[in-house]
Amino acid sequence: TEDKEIPLNFKSSGDYFYEIKITETENVPEDQDIYIRDTYTESTFKLSDLEAYEFSATAGEFNDRFQIVFRESVTLSVVDQEIEALNYYYSNTRDKLVVMNPKGVEIKSIQIFNILGQSVYNNQNLHQQSYNEYPITDLSTGTYVVNMNTESGVLNKKIIINN
Repeated sequence: TEDKEIPLNFKSSGDYFYEIKITETENVPEDQDIYIRDTYTESTFKLSDLEAYEFSATAGEFNDRFQIVFRESVTLSVVDQEIEALNYYYSNTRDKLVVMNPKGVEIKSIQIFNILGQSVYNNQNLHQQSYNEYPITDLSTGTYVVNMNTESGVLNKKIIINN
């Protein structure tokens, strides 16, 4: 049924970029749409278009991040899908902000704010490649918000730095 949700467990061996796609189906009607829901990015991607869902993950087991679903929960425009494909996280092992940009969205600036709302990092000299790392070495242990301003909109994500 369209309301069925199938959990998809995922294990990552490190800070890498991954793809999930359908290569073959059995006992699925041809007109049945198949989606993957990423609860980490709060996005839903149509797998039945034979395109791969691209994402990044740090090392670990993710038993509640992905679900296979049979209807889209929210309709996204093409621009929204491009922004949703943009992913970034802080790598505590490398002291860098890692940015994965598979759709080539133009990133205008990256700002990091502490929990008091103070800007502690601002970078407007950005590389427009599909994978970038930006050194963030002078921030103490704590919770921060990364604000990424793109040509298509603004993304905000919480990161935790453990020094």
